[in-house]
Amino acid sequence: MRLRVPIFLFLFGIAACQGNKSEKDQISEADEPTMAGESPGGSPTVFANIEGRPLQFRHGKAYATSDTLHVVLSTEKTACSFAPGTEEAYRIRFELKPGPAGRFFTGTPTGVGANFESRRTRLAITAADPYLVTATIEPFMLKAGSHVRGRLEFDVKFVKTKVDRSKQAYQSKGAGYFDVEICDDGGLVKVLKGQPQEVSDGDVAGTYANQKFVFKSSIANVWHDPDNAQDYIDSIVFFPISGITCANQWDQRDKVNLLVIRSIGGAGSRQRFINSPQPASVSFFIPKLDADSNDTTDSIYFLGGGAERAWVRFDKLDFKAGANVTGAVYADSREGSKIEEEGRVAGRFRAKVCTAD
Repeated sequence: MRLRVPIFLFLFGIAACQGNKSEKDQISEADEPTMAGESPGGSPTVFANIEGRPLQFRHGKAYATSDTLHVVLSTEKTACSFAPGTEEAYRIRFELKPGPAGRFFTGTPTGVGANFESRRTRLAITAADPYLVTATIEPFMLKAGSHVRGRLEFDVKFVKTKVDRSKQAYQSKGAGYFDVEICDDGGLVKVLKGQPQEVSDGDVAGTYANQKFVFKSSIANVWHDPDNAQDYIDSIVFFPISGITCANQWDQRDKVNLLVIRSIGGAGSRQRFINSPQPASVSFFIPKLDADSNDTTDSIYFLGGGAERAWVRFDKLDFKAGANVTGAVYADSREGSKIEEEGRVAGRFRAKVCTAD
């Protein structure tokens, strides 16, 4: 699968800063959820305040896609069918990737992206990046009828600038436990295969579409989210040449093959998850000669047509310019991928931190 896109991809996170008191007043402190693990009756519940609305997510389900186990939490009972639910329902969605040994990153805190949905209410915050959401999943059997249990915690702020240049603050915050059944109407659970738990020492290297890659240097691009008062690793970019610096990395991006890791769990200044594998997304950028202008343009390619089968394990995390981030990475294509989309990359890295300052 190939998409022609500019190489410099901006990831617009779910931003929001603390703001002044008038902005905070948009979110009633009295309405904030009690961060308990269960309801008084003992039912697993994620207590949340979604943009000023106190809600209890007591229901849900999990179902397989071609790459992930998709978890849906709901304020109302949810059938295994794909019925949309009533207009009054609120839902939270997040995905669990198979990861090392097919354990779905169970047993340790994991950064996951999440989506917030309401059919009746137009929400200002509809998505949250992995550095803002933490899931801790208990080990489970991957089969229809089994249950996925765990804890979810998130705190997402967004400050919107209105037409008159005034600002309005939004916040979605929640924490608690969930217990959902795995539905498998499509028979896709069996295709969710695990990955190796370890990688060999040495530079990150691998293959894609019968091309071999060896990456000699890497840059960890750290961005700042002012609304949530956090630094986070937006991407780790691997170059096949030495001597890449914060200053010259952009000059090389349309000249050489690149491996880019994004949406990395645990890579925020609050989470700082080290020594445990975290889900990530991986893509290749391969320069292509434009027949009309004879200039090279960047093209993005995904392993197996998707970017979901990847993990990163940090040994060291740092967010200061000039510091180093170290760890291991692994990514591969799903079984049954087209030959031109097959690939695998693995290895250890030491990435120089670059900031937007």
